[in-house]
Amino acid sequence: MSGNPAKLLQGHNLFGSDDLNGLYLEAGVFIRRHAGLFPSPESYDACEFTKPKYSRIDITRSYRFDTQAEVKEFIRYTAGTARSRHGAAVLHGSETAYLGKNSRRWSMKVYDKHAEFLKNSSALYRNKFTRGILRPFIQEQSDLIDWSKGIVRFELCLRGQELTAINNGILQCVLPDWLSVWTSYYEKIQFNDNAAMTTDHTLLEATLKPSQKAVFELWRSGKDLRSIFYYPARTFYRHRSSILAVLGVDIASPPSESTDSPVSHSGLDPAKFDPEPLESRLVEPREELKQAYSLFKKPEALN
Repeated sequence: MSGNPAKLLQGHNLFGSDDLNGLYLEAGVFIRRHAGLFPSPESYDACEFTKPKYSRIDITRSYRFDTQAEVKEFIRYTAGTARSRHGAAVLHGSETAYLGKNSRRWSMKVYDKHAEFLKNSSALYRNKFTRGILRPFIQEQSDLIDWSKGIVRFELCLRGQELTAINNGILQCVLPDWLSVWTSYYEKIQFNDNAAMTTDHTLLEATLKPSQKAVFELWRSGKDLRSIFYYPARTFYRHRSSILAVLGVDIASPPSESTDSPVSHSGLDPAKFDPEPLESRLVEPREELKQAYSLFKKPEALN
């Protein structure tokens, strides 16, 4: 199977369950009901089917801004400042900043969920197959449209070898803490906050060592530190790494002359992550379904 179970079961993917195996089974039962091709609980056991091996998993988080204008500004800002092992972020249209788009291991995209939701809803309604099945969801979605306004989606896509540990855990009926997985990859991305730097760094600067403060002040004055003879490359990059970790400022790039800056990644409010879903629009996998398929019971439940 390939696709998004949340979108299949709910008619949207603005939010959804993080019960991976439950979503797999609910999608399988949905397919069985409409087209066959998925075993019943009895057949699953009798034919000795194994647990699923996932070749792609998307883990998402949402952040709510007050306005759509802030969303667009933040995405443009991200495209201009984010960098990972894949290189610099790439802006697609005005709605998506992409890191590692063609990677076979992992990628991250940051995008305008409201714009994407409106575009996909329109496409679903034009499709003859989905129009019939999802008509109840598509016709009345003003509440979903309102919910999506101001939402920036951070979407981590895991593929191939990045899923080895997760697939091994599934064999033992152990699923990871998805928030920790998402965070571990998000922290691999560097965000150069030079463009969002203001003059008020007093509290953060206090945590720098005296030598780092001197380097930071020289950089802020416009000096190219790599051209100063008493800063060898190794020393420069050691200071760069330390200052970037504390201030989110990359001294390898010149300071911004702009004082009117968007919200930087280091300035995101943790309380605005993961806004509450609309309960009436959220479909959670059924526990009794997982119990019916005995391969998805925890080992102790089989004794």
